[in-house]
Amino acid sequence: LFSEHIEKYIPPNKGQKHIFRILREIYGHIPQGKQTNIGAAMDFIMKTNKKRSIVFVISDFIDETYHKPLLVARKKHDIIPIMIEDPIEKKWQNFGRICFEDSETGQQHWLNTEKKEIRDKFQNIKLAKKNEITRFFSTINCTAIHIDITKSYIKPLQIFFEARMKQKPHH
Repeated sequence: LFSEHIEKYIPPNKGQKHIFRILREIYGHIPQGKQTNIGAAMDFIMKTNKKRSIVFVISDFIDETYHKPLLVARKKHDIIPIMIEDPIEKKWQNFGRICFEDSETGQQHWLNTEKKEIRDKFQNIKLAKKNEITRFFSTINCTAIHIDITKSYIKPLQIFFEARMKQKPHH
């Protein structure tokens, strides 16, 4: 688990018991840091995991530090990006003047969502960023799992793993 630094490391292991431990740690974890540094997490994985591992990277991928470290880690490990998405960012509504607080920096920004051109601009920025991230994952041969925070994560995970089972030969 990471923020701008490594907060908790769970060594790789096999079995259902280990999966439940990972889920317990994720759900019970209270982050100490407020920022995100995927690059530092990938560097840590490269230093600590000498054997090929399956690495789940759960993030909104807004962080800009991950491209090169993720590319390097992908050459050794099976990287599975899990992209957390908020549908409110896809289709901006007219909420009037609203104040946003950056959860990483604490900075506040006022935005007038009454203006359609403002809403369209932010939707386009978010869509362009999502497309950039998707293209990057495609160039390093990673298939991202998209998780909508307003819906259950079970179905996207199930679809992903069923597709993977069809692709990969069983040993």
